[in-house]
Amino acid sequence: MFPPGAMPRLEAFEFSIQLKDFSGGEFALDDLALGHLPSLQSVVVHLLDKWDVSKKIVRKVEEKLSHEADVHPNHPLLSTYYF
Repeated sequence: MFPPGAMPRLEAFEFSIQLKDFSGGEFALDDLALGHLPSLQSVVVHLLDKWDVSKKIVRKVEEKLSHEADVHPNHPLLSTYYF
């Protein structure tokens, strides 16, 4: 989403994802990387249009976000909401 070094002091990050963008190939799961945000403490993600994509896409996005929070040095709190 952001190039490395773009937001070094960002502690709280809230954003929305159109899940259909991942099923259509517009975005890749690697675009969800959080490791280059060194001060990150919390992440709030709004997953939009869950019912318009396959369960497999939803699961892959959820797993990638969870993995990114787990491997981040600060282990930021991840909150996910569906709309």
